[in-house]
Amino acid sequence: MENASEVVNFVRKMLVYETTDDAYLNAAGTMGSWLGFGGIQEFTKPFAELIRLGSSLYLGHHTHGFEDASIPNARDFNVVTLYDEDWWNDNETPYYDSSTAGPGDGVRWDWNSMGWSATDDLLPFLNGETKTENTTPHLLYISDHGSPEWGMVKLKTTPTTYYNCDDLSKLHNTNPFFFYDDSCQVGKFDVNNCFGEVITTMEHGAFACILNSRDGLGAEDDSLDSPSTQMTREFFHSVLGEGIFELGRAHQEAKESCIWRLGSIAWLRYVYYEVNLFGDPELRLRVTTDADPTALSVDAGISMITWSGEPVQLDPNVVNNSDPFSPLTYAWSADPNDGVVFNPNANVEDPNVTITKA
Repeated sequence: MENASEVVNFVRKMLVYETTDDAYLNAAGTMGSWLGFGGIQEFTKPFAELIRLGSSLYLGHHTHGFEDASIPNARDFNVVTLYDEDWWNDNETPYYDSSTAGPGDGVRWDWNSMGWSATDDLLPFLNGETKTENTTPHLLYISDHGSPEWGMVKLKTTPTTYYNCDDLSKLHNTNPFFFYDDSCQVGKFDVNNCFGEVITTMEHGAFACILNSRDGLGAEDDSLDSPSTQMTREFFHSVLGEGIFELGRAHQEAKESCIWRLGSIAWLRYVYYEVNLFGDPELRLRVTTDADPTALSVDAGISMITWSGEPVQLDPNVVNNSDPFSPLTYAWSADPNDGVVFNPNANVEDPNVTITKA
């Protein structure tokens, strides 16, 4: 963040997300474009479907997705899809597959005349203004080509005249969203105003995102077993399958879940180090319908202690039953006129608290 306005935008969007009860929390989306790698990797729809539907491919366990979350009280997400492959199937046939086609076979993909539109399809969706889905999505997954200036398939950080593309200034959503985009270099934070920086610090847009600082990687064979997609699947599984809601913890859990395959897929190491969180690592994704905690303080301790002037030691045991990994903060208090001192006065662990006269 470069100035006070960006700090204000970043914090405000998080506060809006943490406190809203808007129906948009039940909306999600997956997006993909033409990739051009041939075979099953010609379009990115097959990768995105692993996130939408969940999958048991390749990883030795099932990874849960938007539509098959296993955590208690998971939201029943209404998932909207935007896929260039679907556009193609509705408009063109046969397709030129670079892995099988010969000279003159099929029609090649043309960025200048084909695909869904950022102006007509994506921006209305993100702004909550489509004819059928009048709500901004809460969660998004994107798989595409990208660059420091380009993300979310067809959005640019600055004005553009490219066909079917548009720019981030057209976002005016009041409900901020989270998105995971495993495209190349969208999160290249070592250049000025990369896509990830702009969309999280502008007035509208995202409250957080996970992006690559370098290249997103496809599979080395004709499969969907790509290093980038594996990391993405493990992230959403951490949230929707294991109930790890803090962004930072879920992101790290996803990385550590991939370590066992480093010997067989060397490029996983590359992805491990280049995929980064743009956002507050302590922020919790609100993917369940459980009521959020509203109590600011609870008096659950001893109301009175009688003592003879010698130090009295307490050993409290406090547990957060809703999430044992999220510690409770608690403090001690007394009549200041009595000159009583508590050491420590506040903690987030299970301290031994000694009471003495000042």
